[in-house]
Formats: sequence, C-alpha cells, structure tokens
Amino acid sequence: MRVVKNKILIFISFLDRKLALFVSKMVRRSSNSERVLLIPAASIDGGFGDDIMVKGFLSLCHYPVTICERKIEARSFWSQRIALDERYNGYFPCLKMLSLIMQHSELHVIGADILDGIYATNMFRFTVLKMAHNMGLHVNITGFSVRKDMSEYFISQIKQISKYSVIKLRDVDSYNRMIQVLPADRLKLVADIAFMCDKPVDDIVDNQFKEWVVQQREKGRKLLAYCPNTIQAKQVGLVDYLCQQQQLLNAFEKKGYSIVFLYHDLRKYALNINDKDLSAQIFGKFQENGYFVEHIKDGYTLKSYIEYVEFTVTGRMHFGISGYTMLKPMFGICYFNKFEGLQKMFGIEPDISLIDFDNIPNNIMRVDSFLDNLGKFDLAPRLNEIMNIAVQNY
Repeated sequence: MRVVKNKILIFISFLDRKLALFVSKMVRRSSNSERVLLIPAASIDGGFGDDIMVKGFLSLCHYPVTICERKIEARSFWSQRIALDERYNGYFPCLKMLSLIMQHSELHVIGADILDGIYATNMFRFTVLKMAHNMGLHVNITGFSVRKDMSEYFISQIKQISKYSVIKLRDVDSYNRMIQVLPADRLKLVADIAFMCDKPVDDIVDNQFKEWVVQQREKGRKLLAYCPNTIQAKQVGLVDYLCQQQQLLNAFEKKGYSIVFLYHDLRKYALNINDKDLSAQIFGKFQENGYFVEHIKDGYTLKSYIEYVEFTVTGRMHFGISGYTMLKPMFGICYFNKFEGLQKMFGIEPDISLIDFDNIPNNIMRVDSFLDNLGKFDLAPRLNEIMNIAVQNY
C-alpha cells in the first residue's frame, strides 16, 4: 500500500511541475512595481543558519520582499516591508505559486547546500525558477555549495538556469567543481550571503551573562563560544559524542578558557533533541567555567553573545560565519569536508583549525596548534574582501 501511495505522490508531483511550467509560458507578471519574492533554503522554524542567510539577503535588498516557505515563524528582524507566505504546503505547490509569482518583479532562491542532490525540494525550486523566468521576472540563486558528487538531475537543471542567470558559488572548491560543468562566463565566485547579516544594534544581552563575563575576566580567563551539532551526535551515538566533546572542551579549559554554551538549531530532527538540548547536556560537565545561554530564539539574536568571546568552537558552519563577521576565528568540528573552504577564505590552515567530529581523541593536539597560532590570524583584510564579494549575491 505504501509503495502505491508513493507512486501516486510522485505522479502528482510530476503533473504539478509540468502543468505549472506549461501555464507559466502563457502568463506574465501582472505588476510593474518592484517587489521581490524570496525562497529561503528551508522553513524559518528554528535553523539559525537559515535566519542569518535571510537577514543577510534583507540587508542587500531594499525593495518590499515576500518570503515564501512551508513554515515561517516570527523573527526579531521582520519589518513592515516584509510579507510572509506559506502557500506551497500540500499538493500542487508549483501551481499554487503561479499567482504569487505574478505579483513580483524578481525571484531569489537562497542556494546554501541543498541544490545539488535530487529531492522534491530541489525539483520545486528549479521549477519555480523556470516558471518565474517564463513570466518575465529576473531570477537569481544566491551563492551555494556543491559536493564532489553532483546528481545528474542537478547538472541538467543548473545548465538550463545558467542560460539566463549567472550561477553563483559561495566557496572556491564549489567554483572549481562547477567549472567542469559550465563555462567560466556563466559562473561567479561570491561568499555566503550570511556574511551580510549584521548584529543587533540594541543591547539585548542579559545582565546575568554580562556579570559572569566580568567575573571570568577578573579571574584571568578568556572566553570561547561553543556550539554542538545533533546530526553529528546521531552519527556517532550520543554517549560517544558527549564523551568526545567533553574531551575537546577540557583541552581548551585547561588552557585558561571559559566556555559560553550556545546553539544554532532548535529543530528536533536527530535523536529527538536539538542543539540547545545537546549544549545544555554538555554544559552540565563545565558549570565551574561555563555559562549556558537559555533564551536565544534566532540566529540574529545569537550574534550579540558571540561578540564577547575570543573565538568559536563549532559543529555548525554558519555559527562560525557569525563569529567571522565579528573577527572571531573558528575552530571547526567538521564533517563532509564542509568547513575547509571557509577556513581557506580566512587564510587559516585546516590542519590546525579543524577536527573530525568522530575522531577527536586522535587529533586533540590540534587544540594546541590552533591556540599557538591564534594571535597570527589576520582576519580584518580577509573579511573586507569577503564582504565585497558577498554583496554580489544580490
């Protein structure tokens, strides 16, 4: 029965895409006003990386914007020029998008790292991009990453999109992979759009945290910001993950660092816990020299706390990016070769600044290597260069 149901759903999805593309060739956008339609990389429902990518886009775009996703929660940085639309839930999402696309002059899709496979969400995005082009909109995919093994579906779709939109890659490794697929004049190297996310102007850090910071500095201790990753914990097993993370943080603690326990994802899609739950568990082992921040709701608010530390230790790349925007180096707990390109952009050798999440004991000496070189990292000139190319996402 399940097999039959899946086949029916696949057929409905296929029919939806084909009908929507057919209709899009016969209609044009209905308004000459400048209004931008933005499709984030995922629902705005707890992923802090998605928050800061959207906020980065809003910093670049000054027209009225409609954000469209399956689920969109309240965020501190929504403003009156932002409209929210959750219409593409359920069956026939592409057909539902026709009337929305007609009301806009531009369509932007945040690429991130979700485009290069073959998933229903990819098919939706590529279809909507082609629909918008057919209807006379300017279309754009913000800088994204691709893995070594790109799907044939992705390659065929990106070749079609590249005929009328320059393809933007957010790291050198991805650019070098794509140049094997597309000519150089259809490619542009940019930086992750999250680099354009500023930090809150208002002082939103709680007084208890500020008092703790003063106490730590009076004791001669420095601060680091830590963020775990539940996906990594699921892959190695929770007990093993907690043990290895404790060993890693112990190494920093012994060097005189106190730890600000943060998190970058509130969604419970691994082990039925989120990054916040995981961070709280690890904090339990470091209460003497640690502080757990309880109330952060989005990635924009989080940046106010990172400002107080010397560097980040993180299993989430966008947590590291938030640190880099404030000139805080990253020690990455990495997976899937996801962090190397970011470190290279800032002139930091991966061999001294990254550690595999499932092999921490055998590489614990990298903590010393990272700290020995901490004063040598010259981030400001690199950040200026990165900001200059991040602007080109829009």
